[in-house]
Amino acid sequence: MEPEGVRFLLLRASERWFAVEVGQVETLRRRETLHPPPVDIPYLVGLLPLDGTPIPVVDLGTCLGLSPTPNRRDRLIVVSRLDAGLLAFLVQEVRGPVLIPWAQVRSLPPLLRRAQRRPVVWALVAYREDWIPALDLACVLSPTEVETLRGSARFTKGGSDDDAIAA
Repeated sequence: MEPEGVRFLLLRASERWFAVEVGQVETLRRRETLHPPPVDIPYLVGLLPLDGTPIPVVDLGTCLGLSPTPNRRDRLIVVSRLDAGLLAFLVQEVRGPVLIPWAQVRSLPPLLRRAQRRPVVWALVAYREDWIPALDLACVLSPTEVETLRGSARFTKGGSDDDAIAA
């Protein structure tokens, strides 16, 4: 019988490790050819054509306020946000999934959660000799930022806001 716990993917972004619950990730992909970003947003690295639809790809490290890293083995993590459709995060490396027992997952105290601009880090996960922040990918970008990304992707596809409303 498998011990109770949470399955995480371990992500390396800007030379730091983070944990993300497996259920937040739709699919993993190797870095592919991306269309250039249609707008100048610091964290937007391009658009991934996925089944004919351009998906915004953002650099996770840059979104978290970390310095970019020149030496990378890039991976794409495609996530589905109910309010935004698909979105992809660019990371350096992905490991896992790994099962972390609940005893090794420490929720952040409410004061520390409230201290964040958005509650991106919800827990710390003990893995090997380190404590790794557990991220809620749905909170990395604000709803306004996500809507800006969606608008740029619609613009690239040749649609308009009216098309999105009709869909």
